[in-house]
Amino acid sequence: MDKPAPAPLSPGLKFALELGPLLVLVAVTLKFGLVTAAAPFAVASVIATAMLYRLQRKVNWLLIASTLAVVTFAALTWWFDDATFLKLKVTFASAAIGLALLVGQALGKQPLRSMFDSALQLDDEGWRKFTRRFGVFFLFMAATNEVVRRLVSDEGYAVAKLAVFFPLPLLFMLTQLPLLKRHALEPRDGAGS
Repeated sequence: MDKPAPAPLSPGLKFALELGPLLVLVAVTLKFGLVTAAAPFAVASVIATAMLYRLQRKVNWLLIASTLAVVTFAALTWWFDDATFLKLKVTFASAAIGLALLVGQALGKQPLRSMFDSALQLDDEGWRKFTRRFGVFFLFMAATNEVVRRLVSDEGYAVAKLAVFFPLPLLFMLTQLPLLKRHALEPRDGAGS
C-alpha cells in the first residue's frame, strides 16, 4: 500500500528551514569568524535539507545543488583555513546554475519546467522567457557576489549573505509575476468544475 502524500509544508516552517543555516553562519561568524563558521553552516544546511526532504518527501534540485556546494566550499574553507572559498560558493554555484539554465534552453530543453511544473503551469513561450530570465538572474547573483566579497569584511560578507543574497531570489520572483500571469495555463486537473 502506498504511503499517503505528505501534508503541505507550512510556508513559515519552510522559510525557517531555509533561513536557519544563514542565521547559524552569521551568529558563528560574528563570534568566531567566517572560517570557524564554515563547518556549522554546512552541518545546518545538511540538516535543513534533510528535514525538508523528510517533511515533503522531495527536494528540488536547486536546493540539493546548493547544499552540496555549501558542504564542498565549507570543507575547502576549513581545509585551507581561508574564508575566500566559502565566499566563492555563491559565485560558482550561481554561475553554474545560470549557465546550465541558459545552455539547457539553447539545446531546446526547459530545465525549470521539471522544478516548477507542479507549482507553475506555463505555456512554452512562458517557460522559455522564465528560464532565460532565471539564467540571467543567477549570472547577476554571481557577479554581485564577486563585488560584495571584495568590498566587505568576513563579518560583513556573512551579514550580506543574510540581508542581500537570501532575499534577492524572492525579489526576483516578485518581478516575474506579470510574466507568470501572462503565460499561465489553466489548471490541468479541472478543479473548480
